[in-house]
Amino acid sequence: MKDAQAESGERAIPIPLPLAKGRRVQKPLALKLDTESLDQLKTRGTQQAYQRGQVVFYEGHRPLGVYVHESGKIAFLKGRRKVRECADPCVLGFQVLMADVGLPFSARAESEVALTFVGRTALQRIREEQPALYQQLEKAAGDAA
Repeated sequence: MKDAQAESGERAIPIPLPLAKGRRVQKPLALKLDTESLDQLKTRGTQQAYQRGQVVFYEGHRPLGVYVHESGKIAFLKGRRKVRECADPCVLGFQVLMADVGLPFSARAESEVALTFVGRTALQRIREEQPALYQQLEKAAGDAA
C-alpha cells in the first residue's frame, strides 16, 4: 500500500515543533481561534463536506495537515467509545501534526459537517508568509498542552 503522503503529492516539510517530537498528545485536538484567523486558514485549504456517520480521520494515523471545523458536530472516538464532541468552529489536529505522532482519536461526523483541510505544505507557507497567524496556532497549541 502506498504512503498517503506520496499519493497526495505533498512532501514532508520540517516545521519547528512546539511540542517535543514523539510526545503523546493528551489534550483535545480542537484549538479555538478567533473568526478572522479561522477565515485566513480556510483560504489556504480545500473545503470538504461529510455526511452523518462518515469518518473524518482514524485513530493512529499520522496527519498530513489540519482541519478547520466550520459547522456541524464531530465526535471523537477511542475505539468505538465516544470520548468528546465538538460543534464549535476550531482547528483540529495541529498539536498532533507538530508532535509528529499518530492521532489519539478517530473523528466521525455526527451531523452534516463542513471542514477545510489545510495541508502541511500550506502550513509551511503560512509560517513563512503570515507568521502572526502561525504564532497564534502555536500559542493555542501551547495553551492546550
